[in-house]
Amino acid sequence: MVLEKIEPYRILYLAIPVTAYQSFFWRDLPQLAIQTYRLKLMVYEPKNEVILQWIE
Repeated sequence: MVLEKIEPYRILYLAIPVTAYQSFFWRDLPQLAIQTYRLKLMVYEPKNEVILQWIE
C-alpha cells in the first residue's frame, strides 16, 4: 500500500515460487484474495532464477 501511495504509476507484482503457486495459490482463499485485491503475480523458479509466468 505504501508503494502504491508513493509511486502510483508503478505496476506491482507479487513474486511467488512455482512450488507455492502450484500447491497454495489454487486454493479458494488465495484465489479470493487475488481477485478481491486484483493482485498481479510473477511465478518464478528459484533454483535457476527463471521467471515462468506473468499473471495480470
